[in-house]
Amino acid sequence: FEPRSVEIYILRGYAYLGDDNTASAIKDFSTAIDFEPGSGRAFAARGLAYAKGEAYGDALNDLAKAIELEPRLAKAYA
Repeated sequence: FEPRSVEIYILRGYAYLGDDNTASAIKDFSTAIDFEPGSGRAFAARGLAYAKGEAYGDALNDLAKAIELEPRLAKAYA
């Protein structure tokens, strides 16, 4: 079963992030981005996961993209 809902991947990614499973979180957030490349929420979430995994360059790139896509998305400014 391979769901195609961006929301499902974002939610599961946050669950992985909560369990300190950064690699799986990044994978789910990346899948969400693949399904919906215009999702600022998915880029912000992956940016936070990259930051948690200390991949700061990738984190800044994703957070900047999230702001570009959805300037009012407060999470991207965190």
